[in-house]
Amino acid sequence: MQSDWSSWAEAVSTASVMCESTGGYVSVAGESGATSCTLCGPGSYADEPNHVCADYQAQTYSTFGVDECLVCPSAVYKSKQLTGQSSCDPCPPGTLKTLTTCHKCDSGTIAELYQTECTLCDGVDEYSGVQGGTYQPVPAEWAVSVNRDEITECPKGTYGVAGANSCTAYGAGEFSSETAATQCETTAADYVPSEDSFGGGAAIPCDGPGEYCDTEGQSEAKNTTAGYIPKFDRTGTEKCPPGTIASACVDECTPCSPGQFVSGTANAKCTDAAIGYYSLEKGKFEPMLCSNYVTGSTTLQAKTYSLDGCVCLGGEFKNGNTMKCKKVPAGNRDDVAGMTTQSMHLKKGHWRSSANSIAVAECFGNPDRCVECNNLVQDLTVDGGSLEFGGTAEVQTITSSADGSMTGGTFKLSFKGDVTGEILFDASAAAVKGFLEALDMIGFDEVVRERVNNGCFVWYVEFLGNIGDQPLMAVADKLELDGEGADLVVNEVVAGVAPPGTSEI
Repeated sequence: MQSDWSSWAEAVSTASVMCESTGGYVSVAGESGATSCTLCGPGSYADEPNHVCADYQAQTYSTFGVDECLVCPSAVYKSKQLTGQSSCDPCPPGTLKTLTTCHKCDSGTIAELYQTECTLCDGVDEYSGVQGGTYQPVPAEWAVSVNRDEITECPKGTYGVAGANSCTAYGAGEFSSETAATQCETTAADYVPSEDSFGGGAAIPCDGPGEYCDTEGQSEAKNTTAGYIPKFDRTGTEKCPPGTIASACVDECTPCSPGQFVSGTANAKCTDAAIGYYSLEKGKFEPMLCSNYVTGSTTLQAKTYSLDGCVCLGGEFKNGNTMKCKKVPAGNRDDVAGMTTQSMHLKKGHWRSSANSIAVAECFGNPDRCVECNNLVQDLTVDGGSLEFGGTAEVQTITSSADGSMTGGTFKLSFKGDVTGEILFDASAAAVKGFLEALDMIGFDEVVRERVNNGCFVWYVEFLGNIGDQPLMAVADKLELDGEGADLVVNEVVAGVAPPGTSEI
């Protein structure tokens, strides 16, 4: 090029020499006698005959100071419909060459620089969301469409896997508290996922009625079955103890009611005490046999919850002194169940001297003048004999008390050196009377029980009316009573007075 320039300079200096076309030089405006030459620029060539720089045709180009044009490659360069081009422009990434321009690749496909076709985004983490775009990476916590043209953020309760077309729901016992998550968390043994979505957006404790979670990663709480309740920490179950039951899906075991019992553990229902048995307290796991209380006694119905329900059958009566069922004396009806010494049912035309006497005599003269059943001395009319009259019955009270509540236990009483058996803290009047009559002593006319409060009671004990003043009963043992400040005292409320005389009849 420098040598050409020197030649041109020489030509100019001679003034009359024509500019050479070689090297792209022409004389200015084609003037004859020109004193200078012009170098043709890029995209043009020296047209010396016409003394001009002419543009190369469309789809060709040239650089500065050349005499030949070059054809643009058809595969990747856009074909401009222009003349005088100095270069060919390749189609930019994301486009392909058409006849006259560059066409954008569809979304989901790409074309790199100099590529001759649009290709599908096929990398696990690639997508193209716009026409004419290049590939973009898919965030790990997002899902990409099948066509690779859009991505979606994974919602709470799901997570993303690189290149996956959809978000993955958490499995059993898994959860996530965030959106756009890339991994899940596993619930602890006493938790389950919330119900935000499958898998859940949070872990919540197992705390519904009867619910427990015994393993990590549970998708939902388990429910207790009958006879079981959840452990304190809700990580398992435990059996209901003897004497208690539980239905399915509950948190607490319930004691059986009096008159019922349940054997063993893990039970769903209580069983009624059968005929011949009784159950006095809540939570009993074995019924008691009536004949162990009064020999030969039974019950008239199932589910008996009182010692008073243990009775002798027809033809027998309960003898309080011996605590046995014995054959009724002659003169008594034999078709009435539940008779005691004090409640004999006499046949018409018979009498006895008092409610505690088992000696029954036949009336003489007019039988209608004898009173039936539980005959009292003052109601009696007989043809002969003598009766005591005018005495005052001794009355003593047995009173239990506690600072809080009396909840159970037993006590013993003594009288004139004899000691009773163990008496339940809430024993019925008949039961207390039975224990007292079993002592080697004069009998009692009546015992009445009155509830005070908080499981405490007062028993009124009336002695026979013809035995006069009696020494005070004593508490032999009260250590078995249950309850804070539990105590038991005996007081005399009516002093007994012996009858002044007898009446001859």
